[in-house]
Amino acid sequence: WEPMLLADQLLIEKRAARCFVGFDEPAIAIAPTYKFVRGSAAEYDTLRIPAWCDRVMVRTLPNVQYRPLAYGSCPELLTSDHI
Repeated sequence: WEPMLLADQLLIEKRAARCFVGFDEPAIAIAPTYKFVRGSAAEYDTLRIPAWCDRVMVRTLPNVQYRPLAYGSCPELLTSDHI
């Protein structure tokens, strides 16, 4: 995923301090995804390009440390959170 991460729009904008200033993001631990055809776990909507759509942004109080406990995907979910 490294070549895709180098071109990731959100990471580029964060590095340039144009968005999410003061927020941290845990290391991306899931593959980029395609939008599936509704009801299918194997048929992609080929009009879309792969992306990391659901991101975790963290902002804590000063001097407060955080440690993500889990970060993953749920491939068994066959519906979309976008209608």
